Amino acid sequence: MLVKRIVAALVLGAAAAAPAAFAQAWPTQPLRIIVGFPPGGVADAIPRYLQKELGDLIGQSVVVENKPGGAGIIAMSAIAQATDNHTIGIMTLQNQIVPATGASLPYDPRRDMQGLVLFGQTASILTVHTSLPIKNVPELIAYAKQNPGKLAFATSGNATGQHFATESLKLGAGIDIVHVPYKGVAPAYVDVLAGRVPVMFMTYGSGKQHWESGKVRPLAVSTPTRFALMPELPTMAEASGIADFSLIEWFALVAPASMPRAAMERVHKAVVTILSKPEHAQFNTKYGLVYEPMTIDQTNAFLQNQLERMTTIARRANIKLD
Repeated sequence: MLVKRIVAALVLGAAAAAPAAFAQAWPTQPLRIIVGFPPGGVADAIPRYLQKELGDLIGQSVVVENKPGGAGIIAMSAIAQATDNHTIGIMTLQNQIVPATGASLPYDPRRDMQGLVLFGQTASILTVHTSLPIKNVPELIAYAKQNPGKLAFATSGNATGQHFATESLKLGAGIDIVHVPYKGVAPAYVDVLAGRVPVMFMTYGSGKQHWESGKVRPLAVSTPTRFALMPELPTMAEASGIADFSLIEWFALVAPASMPRAAMERVHKAVVTILSKPEHAQFNTKYGLVYEPMTIDQTNAFLQNQLERMTTIARRANIKLD
C-alpha cells in the first residue's frame, strides 16, 4: 500500500511539474504572428509595435507574417491549423463577422482558436455630412422616417463592421435607409465627404481628421459605454433609445486551440507588460485605441461574445458574405 502511495505521489508530482518545465523551456524557436491584412494598417502595426520588446521578454525573436486575402480566412486558417506551439495571430472584429454570416470555413473559431490578449478597442462614430439638416441621432431617425428609402449610408464593403453597425440602427429604429457598399474605406470617404452618400460609421483613427475639417458631423459612438477619446459624444444606445446597441471595433492576439496554456501564459504576461507601460498611450492615441486589461479567460469570453452578437445581427439583417 505504501509503495502504491509513493508511486501515485510521484506521478502526480511529475504531472504538476510538466507545465512548469514546459514554460521554462518554451519558446524553442521564433514566435510567428500571422496578420490577415497587408502592411500599413492598424492590424499590421500592432505586431510590429510588439515585435522587438516581446522578443526580448520571451527570449526569442518574433516574426510578423502577412497573409492577406480571402476575407481573412487564409490567415485565420493558418493560425487555427498551426501545431508548432509557436504560432499566434491578430484577430479583429472582421474575423468574427465572417463566421457570423454562415460562411463555409476550414476552421471553427469557437473550437479551433482561443483568445490571448485583447490589445485594444475603438469605436465607430455615426457621422453625417453637414449638408444634411441633422445635428443628433433623433433628428437622423426622424429624417429617415420622413424620407423612407431616400437616405443612403456608405460602408467599406458588405459584411463589415460599418455594415453591421448601420443594420443595427435600421433594425432598432425601424428606419429604411439604403446601403451603398464600397471596395474599401478610401473610395467610401470620397463620396461621404462630397455629400453624395451622406451617412457613414467612421472609425476614430480614420475619421478624426474629417470631423475636424468641418465637412462631416459626428453624432454618437457605437460602443456600449462612452468612448474615452470622445467623451462628449453620447453612445448610440443613449442617443437612439436602442438599449442593446453595441458595435466595438477591436484587435486581439489569438492562438490555436492546441497551444499549451503555459506558452499562452508566457505570451500574455509579456504583452500585458508592454501594454501597461505609460508610453503605450502614444500608440493608442495615434490609432484611436483604448486598452482594457483582461486575463486570457476574459479575452476568450469577450471574443466568443462578439461572435455571438455578430451572428445575431447577421441573422436578423440577413447579411451574407459576398
